[in-house]
Amino acid sequence: VSQSRYGGQVWQGIGVTRALAKKPVMTYVYSATTKGIADDVLDYITDQGIELESLAEPGELLSPIKLSMFLSKLMMETIQEVVPSAANVMQWLRSQVDKDKAISWKAPSGFTVLQRYFEYDRSRIRVRSCGVEYVVCYQRKESMNLREMKDGISPNFVHSLDASHLVSTVVACANDNLPMVTIHDSFGTVAGEVDRLLFNTKDRFINQYRDPELLFNLINSHIVTGKQIG
Repeated sequence: VSQSRYGGQVWQGIGVTRALAKKPVMTYVYSATTKGIADDVLDYITDQGIELESLAEPGELLSPIKLSMFLSKLMMETIQEVVPSAANVMQWLRSQVDKDKAISWKAPSGFTVLQRYFEYDRSRIRVRSCGVEYVVCYQRKESMNLREMKDGISPNFVHSLDASHLVSTVVACANDNLPMVTIHDSFGTVAGEVDRLLFNTKDRFINQYRDPELLFNLINSHIVTGKQIG
């Protein structure tokens, strides 16, 4: 089956819905991978009960794995074209990571974030005790796990900004004697105070992101080596 067949005909027959495209778009800046998106697409095909046999030509066998990988690559390319700034920032953040250094930055809330994913030596020990045949022991090394550091920097950086916005909104509501409850990234209050909560949420968001140097001020604030942090 040709690549043009997978993209030009089969996916047109299936249709790319908002539900299918939403997760790759949302997770792209969280260091989503082509394989990860392909797995999500494959799950979508299964969950929706899409019968590829009905889309196949006589004697043709469509591979759901190849079909998912085709769309995954296309989605990655499209996201980079539509939101190039997001792609550039993520790549720049990943470039700040070093195998021999942990990385730290100060979020707008003042909270210091420390990212360190160490490498570990893994030992499998045979014990034969209390029904246990083997145990696995991990010995932490001084060097960082470069793959985990690169995959983690973008989502961790975004989460630190989200958390700072939450904190500043809570403080604003407390100063206004406005009752507020939070669940993850959802803000709530009593029905009669929704407009005031909405104002504080938007006001704090605008105030946080109006600084054009926010990204560089944060990420350049502090870089430390693994040995220094112990």
